[in-house]
Amino acid sequence: MTGRAEAQNDMRREAIRRGGDSKIVDEFIRESNQAMEPLANGILAVFLKILAWVLLLFVMHAAYQIIPSLIGGLKVWLSNPFYRVVAVVIAIVFAWVLLVIKYRWMIAYGLMETAFGVATLYDNATDFSQDKASFLVMFAAMYILVSGFENLRNGYKVKHAKELHPT
Repeated sequence: MTGRAEAQNDMRREAIRRGGDSKIVDEFIRESNQAMEPLANGILAVFLKILAWVLLLFVMHAAYQIIPSLIGGLKVWLSNPFYRVVAVVIAIVFAWVLLVIKYRWMIAYGLMETAFGVATLYDNATDFSQDKASFLVMFAAMYILVSGFENLRNGYKVKHAKELHPT
């Protein structure tokens, strides 16, 4: 038994010993548990959000380390027309999964989009003045950032509307 459950049982025993009604104590315990539930849920939500951010940063760091070594192998693999078609099909499926994520979890999608835009800006910040392609990549990264911010805003609007008008 936890310390809280032991304290609740002690309160019941004390109420009965004094000749009181244990139902009153049970009602008090039920009300106090209901009062504590939103706080516990809020703390859990904050912890899960922090954990998600740490996981996202870890995945981004791992991808940043792994992707350059994969690109060389992909160039050889994609020289075959069959594998090029397979890659296009995989990309379409991946895009569909991202669309599902966007509609179900718009805030998470906005965070991913924003993180991708920031990573792209950071990676190309040193190459900005060297050629036209890096200039275009910088503007594409800013476009992704704007889209990510917009998805975050819309996600929070939808979440707030659902909290105000639950169905």
